[in-house]
Amino acid sequence: METKEIIEFLEEKNIKVKLANATELDIKAPKGVVTKEIITMLKKHKDDLIAHFSIFDTNNDIIKKVIHEDKGYPLSYSQKKMWILSQIEDRSLAYTLSDVLFIPNNIHKDLLEKAIIATIERHETLRTIFKKDAKGEPQQWIQPIERINYTLNYTDLSTVSDTETFIDKYVKKDMDIAFDLSKDILIRTHLFQVSPTQFAFYYILHHVITDGVSMDIIIRDVLEYYRAFVENKNVSLPELRIQYKDYVVWQLQKMESPEFKSHEAFWKKQLSGKLPTLDLPNQKSRPRILTYNGRTLGTYISLEDTLALKKFCLAHGGTIFIGALVIWKILFYKYTKNKDIIIGTPIAGREHADLEDLIGIFMNLLPLRSVLNENANFIDTFKQIKDISFESSKHQAFPIDKLFEDMNIQYDPSRNPLYDVMLSFHNTSENLASNFHPSKNELDDVFIEDDENSKLDMLINTGEIGEYLYFNINYNTDIYDEVLIRQVMKNYKLILKELLNNPSTQIKNLDLDSEVKNSIREKNKTKFKMKIK
Repeated sequence: METKEIIEFLEEKNIKVKLANATELDIKAPKGVVTKEIITMLKKHKDDLIAHFSIFDTNNDIIKKVIHEDKGYPLSYSQKKMWILSQIEDRSLAYTLSDVLFIPNNIHKDLLEKAIIATIERHETLRTIFKKDAKGEPQQWIQPIERINYTLNYTDLSTVSDTETFIDKYVKKDMDIAFDLSKDILIRTHLFQVSPTQFAFYYILHHVITDGVSMDIIIRDVLEYYRAFVENKNVSLPELRIQYKDYVVWQLQKMESPEFKSHEAFWKKQLSGKLPTLDLPNQKSRPRILTYNGRTLGTYISLEDTLALKKFCLAHGGTIFIGALVIWKILFYKYTKNKDIIIGTPIAGREHADLEDLIGIFMNLLPLRSVLNENANFIDTFKQIKDISFESSKHQAFPIDKLFEDMNIQYDPSRNPLYDVMLSFHNTSENLASNFHPSKNELDDVFIEDDENSKLDMLINTGEIGEYLYFNINYNTDIYDEVLIRQVMKNYKLILKELLNNPSTQIKNLDLDSEVKNSIREKNKTKFKMKIK
């Protein structure tokens, strides 16, 4: 395997590798992920990895602490985008992150509340509000812990028969309550006592102060503080050398560096010309203003096809994510006949060592653009998109949101900027048993997972659970109907199998089922009649 393929493989497994010093690597990974085979691979390619990370090492690029003043601080590019979107109430509701953690142990409410307050004190982002300064520019204002009015809400469900339904209804109702970014502490929490020894902890934050990795850090820190308070011991958490505001100032200063000018030039070239949109054949008309009504459908891929995809990706020097991405692009081409396709994908955005344990919005979104060749086969297309994706990842440090300012990208209120579809890969949870087997219905059919807000036309989540690949689609119900999305998911599984069985078949010769062909014909017939609401 080449160095770039090893790095992609490690990232997919959530194995974090960085330089410990000039001759050693520092490796962090979830429990049980690093197998003997992976250790052998790391030893074999150690020198190559050290050489690679020596070039891209950011540990020597020190993020300086900003002098604390009683004033506002600038926003990161991601924060600025979130702030702008959140000025519209419905959009603000869409940009939150939440989770429910079920705890099979007795919980002391007062100590848990104390642990959450300690976490809020540790991370400035959890006590940050957003408002305009005297010049009318949005700024982030960090509140001292003494001003924070936080309470852990509590409900005893010991007399409730269906606790799961109760919690589900509460969460849905709470998610419809908008945060006021200029006044509110941007985290809400609730502890449910399900039984004398079972609890559920719900927490929700506005996206302007958090991302997916941060949600895990919050739980880690809260539980560590809680354990320390229960056991009356010292807290064992990594020291935070900097805070989020320090990162923002560093990021803004980096924009003028030759390194970031190179990143910027790459993305401007990659996104030059007319940007493509993606519209599947559909009976619905696109609303003039993008709405956020959504539903999520899910399904599993058979063990046979999962193993075949893994084998193919390994043989051709790529990851499962690349395999999934290629198949989606081919499928969307078959539906739309558009060869130029952009699919967004999120990356953690925490390349610098000082960012690993911080709470904040670091996530960046890479618009992966490629032009398909209908005369190429699966093997050639896989290589093309693999190379483009790896080249794009080398420029992932550049905040994509800055491109909107630099390129004067035309804003269409009916669409998400840059791309209509996002693909996100999720690593296997270490808490899931390796002998997990989905039911026959989950393998053969498509099932409803949830009704939740959508942020764009389609968000496709894919990953591994046990030995099986799964994927779900969170789609905008005002743009696409359920019948179409079910059909798309069914055809993804069919085309995956056909591509793996016949990887030398030209893309133009791949066959979709008759329902899809008919819907595409109908779209082409009525295209001139379609109107936007």
